[in-house]
Amino acid sequence: MLLYGCSDLGKTFTAEVLTEHLQYPLYKISAGELIGDRCLKNSVSNIFKTASHFNAILLVDEDDVFLHKCSVGGVHDHSVMIFLCKLEYFERVLFLTTNCVDEFDDAILSRIHYKLKYEALGWEF
Repeated sequence: MLLYGCSDLGKTFTAEVLTEHLQYPLYKISAGELIGDRCLKNSVSNIFKTASHFNAILLVDEDDVFLHKCSVGGVHDHSVMIFLCKLEYFERVLFLTTNCVDEFDDAILSRIHYKLKYEALGWEF
């Protein structure tokens, strides 16, 4: 499930509350933790394995850092490819949060079943 929209509207909190309500453990990581990791494939693999082992809901917070579009052959292209390979076989709930859904890689967006947009709050009553 992709939760996207303006900052500070409760995207991460939504995932945390739903996880608590469903009484599952939450495995929360920041996408920025994976950037520049020499062993990215092992890191991503371990994250998915750990979440599966503990039957946890996985929350990848602030995905705009990790899964955005970029030029072909870049580091991010490789990261996206690794993430997609592991995502294909992940049979648990996964939350992705971002402020910039327009920058998401199309290959990722095509694999997301539910997208929830958080609109900016207004002052109209």
